[in-house]
Amino acid sequence: MKLQYKIVVVVMLVAAVAGLALAMGRPAAAFEDSPIGYASVNGATTGGAGGTTVTVTSGDALQAAIDNKGSQPLTINVQGHLTYGGGRIVIKDVSDISIIGVGSTAELDGFGLTLRRASNIIIRNLKIHHVDTEDKDAIQLTEDCHHIWVDHNELYSDLDHDKDYYDGLLDITHACDYITVSWNVFHTHYKASLIGNSDDNASEDQGHFLVTYHHNYFYDVNSRLPSNRFGRVHVYNNYYRNVATSAISSRMGACTRIERNYFDNVQDPVMTDQSDELGSVQLIDNQFVNSSSYDTSPTCSLSVPYSYSADAVSSVPSIVASGAGVGKLDGTPPTVVPPTSVPPTSVPPTSVPPTSSVPGIYQAEYAVLGGDVAVETEHGGYAGTGYVNFPSDGGYVEYQNVDGGTGGGRTLQFRFALGADGTRTGQLTVNGASQNITFQPTGAWDSWAILEVAVNLNTGTSNTVRLSSTGEDLANQDQLQIAGGITPTTVPPTSVPPTSMPPTSVPPTSVPPTSVPGIYQAEYAVLGGGVAVETEHGGYAGAGYVNFPADGGYVEYQNVDGGTGGSRTLQFRFALGADSARTGQLTVNGASQNITFQPTGTWDSWTILDIAVNLNAGTNNTVRLQSTGQDLANQDQMEVVGGTTPTTIPPTSVPPTSVPPTSVPPTTGPGGCVVNYVIQNDWGSGATVSVTIQNNGASTINGWTLTWTFPGSQQISALWNASFSQSGASVSVSDAGWNATIGANGGTAGFGFNLVYSGTNAEPTDFVLNGTACQSQ
Repeated sequence: MKLQYKIVVVVMLVAAVAGLALAMGRPAAAFEDSPIGYASVNGATTGGAGGTTVTVTSGDALQAAIDNKGSQPLTINVQGHLTYGGGRIVIKDVSDISIIGVGSTAELDGFGLTLRRASNIIIRNLKIHHVDTEDKDAIQLTEDCHHIWVDHNELYSDLDHDKDYYDGLLDITHACDYITVSWNVFHTHYKASLIGNSDDNASEDQGHFLVTYHHNYFYDVNSRLPSNRFGRVHVYNNYYRNVATSAISSRMGACTRIERNYFDNVQDPVMTDQSDELGSVQLIDNQFVNSSSYDTSPTCSLSVPYSYSADAVSSVPSIVASGAGVGKLDGTPPTVVPPTSVPPTSVPPTSVPPTSSVPGIYQAEYAVLGGDVAVETEHGGYAGTGYVNFPSDGGYVEYQNVDGGTGGGRTLQFRFALGADGTRTGQLTVNGASQNITFQPTGAWDSWAILEVAVNLNTGTSNTVRLSSTGEDLANQDQLQIAGGITPTTVPPTSVPPTSMPPTSVPPTSVPPTSVPGIYQAEYAVLGGGVAVETEHGGYAGAGYVNFPADGGYVEYQNVDGGTGGSRTLQFRFALGADSARTGQLTVNGASQNITFQPTGTWDSWTILDIAVNLNAGTNNTVRLQSTGQDLANQDQMEVVGGTTPTTIPPTSVPPTSVPPTSVPPTTGPGGCVVNYVIQNDWGSGATVSVTIQNNGASTINGWTLTWTFPGSQQISALWNASFSQSGASVSVSDAGWNATIGANGGTAGFGFNLVYSGTNAEPTDFVLNGTACQSQ
């Protein structure tokens, strides 16, 4: 069967982990001295270790070195750009060889490698591409090969020909075993990796194909990631992005353990029905973002006979995108920092790179990186989770699938820092057209500025922007923004705190889930048992709400902040359009109780259920809401408030138009109010502001309008969680319907906005709520 869900999706499939215990949350190294996985089982895979070493600079020399190996182990260092007129490099009836690229430029152009009845072979750090000779596989393992390690390579072709013009990037056929495929980049290709060449080859292949795929980066590929016939295959911590046809296929009785992989914009992430005989799957903690339905059965249980550490699935995009591919074998793993803008157990609302809430902005750390560039966090002021530092002799940052809108003239805004004294020039290539661009010094490595370059872009997302070094170090790169037209927008260098919005940010469509302490959006929690994130019914906060299936499921909020500990109130915001109440089980730090949700009338009418609980001090709390075997109310968010008396604080990111305005007339006055106006980010020509209204009166406010006058040239460019109007310097902001009520004796309501200004961004001080002046804080 297939599990169906909506466009904005974050689904966690949780299953019991068979086999050896995992060291969860501990990042795997991007540089490993020996293989992890099946290549380490039933004997070691050491390649040419302990033998002689030769260096080759041509395809002919590579084949000759293999043919003349002798009885001792052999390491072949491949240097530079190699071509070959002999068809394919064949490694047949031989063992104990390592073929390792030197630096980041070792390249097999137009020809591939075939391993036949070979064993103890290591292939690392090679670019192999556009293989159009003989079998047309980049790497082919066949006829009883065993103990093979394919690591840190980049394999690709193009999508300009039909799907059968090239064959596979890595194909494993005819009873091969004990293979590890790790930290490779597979991209721009139709059929990536096949295990088992035919449904009719069971007599030879059954009982074979013990293969591990881990920390590979698959993007802009169509299928076979891998396609597994007959095998027992472990697929963990891989990053899948932009897959057009299907990703993992388990078929012909195969069992595929699919664990902590990240699927972003993937059509059919998991399939079991691509042959006449079904395959089976074991799904463990995977993450599916903007992806289609996937198969969850038949199921199997694969206990792997080796030790390994699986990274947290939310960290997979940053870890894999930075660590996979060539140029990473210098013994120093790239600095990879997990995203810090969301809680450790949270998932970005759409996909990584985290640009979906800010259209047109592309973070450098999530681009395709090559030539020893590294993601760093040493210098402050960057946006996102880090910046990219170029090595002293080369490298590139490539932004793919860049959205050019309707096409034509656009401005690329590169946010950079250059603490050196002199300028540095790089090569900018946009859709194949190149030009040199020069970065001026910014004074310090944590002072950031904008370089604007006018270019022409294609319509839609069919644009590739690459910034390459011209043989020297380059300015540190933070992000790329696409601006409309070609009129530059002057943004002076600024030292922005690490958590600030970038100087060129576009108004966000929602407040990040952590912007209001104590509020936890359900769609970012750990989800299990078939629950799904949906957007069908309106009125929710955040990026969606969670819908329970008819027969189970749970939402688990982890690392919940209990403050100083003790008595707290959990406020569950829910909708229940059914006629009768529904009861679920609430478990807080192991203590369980049943809680009942009453009907709200419709599925887009939301209300609060308050539950008094005891929490631990700090963030050492886990709250799980679980079905008791039936469907449950839709869950929007959970808020933790002090004491056991509920304090109504609104959801944080419902668009102003999502719920009709309330029909309850405003009260005549608040009876005492305080307005907290906070400039969260200020970049010299614009800012992000949050506003909180506190009602200190003894009466509840039903419906509110807050007015003030800006003391300068400020103009609101976008506002969320309320509606507004501005005439000159005068501003009027009214409730959004769902946050129309402000409770008495300290109740609050809030909203946020972006503004632009010239001169000084002075704060307003005179606020009027429903005709009554408020104290400014």
